[in-house]
Amino acid sequence: MTTIIASFNVYGQTRLMTQGGPGETTKPMIMMITSTIMDRNDLGVGSAMTILMGIVIVLCSIGQYYLTKEKEELR
Repeated sequence: MTTIIASFNVYGQTRLMTQGGPGETTKPMIMMITSTIMDRNDLGVGSAMTILMGIVIVLCSIGQYYLTKEKEELR
């Protein structure tokens, strides 16, 4: 679960290597949120994107929990 959550927060590696380019093909969600809030000065849209990202992370975590729980019960 922690690996999935950490993969949503990849920022530094992508920024150092490609800065989200070419175009926006390697731009992770957290980098898009940051550029929306800081560069375009649009706090409302950035906040909504952050809440949606949190919901996606929670849903992925719940799904992974139930998938691994079923495998543990079979043993």
